[in-house]
Amino acid sequence: MGDGLFSGGASFIDREEVKLLVWLDNDDAAIAGPAVRNLKWVAGTIRSLANQWVPHDPQTAEPMPTPGEDDDWLDCTVKDVAVVIFKEHDVVVDRNEVFPDSGLASHYIQVSGRRRHETEWVVASLRQLADSLEAESCGGHG
Repeated sequence: MGDGLFSGGASFIDREEVKLLVWLDNDDAAIAGPAVRNLKWVAGTIRSLANQWVPHDPQTAEPMPTPGEDDDWLDCTVKDVAVVIFKEHDVVVDRNEVFPDSGLASHYIQVSGRRRHETEWVVASLRQLADSLEAESCGGHG
């Protein structure tokens, strides 16, 4: 069923709407989505997320039942933190002047997860992930 993500209050998100999904779970971190082809952009975006992180309230969404054998979706609410960055966004330069999907605006972002309210941990984890991705995108090791 599915073909997407469950992100709590926002219910299901179609995977076609997602540009980048970042999740942190225990000591693991992962990225997914079409943006992963450009690790330099992903690393910069994750660093920006860390630098601009705003405190979140504890998550109130109940986790979904475990996906069945034929279900193709990921429950972001059961991760420590999941950040969904959407493809769609608009840029407003002058009043009533909109340039859809120009790449110049902030993307619409949703945050879910059991530890999304633990600001210091989230910021440190995102920075560590950005460092790892930057090293990988530059051909470094570590």
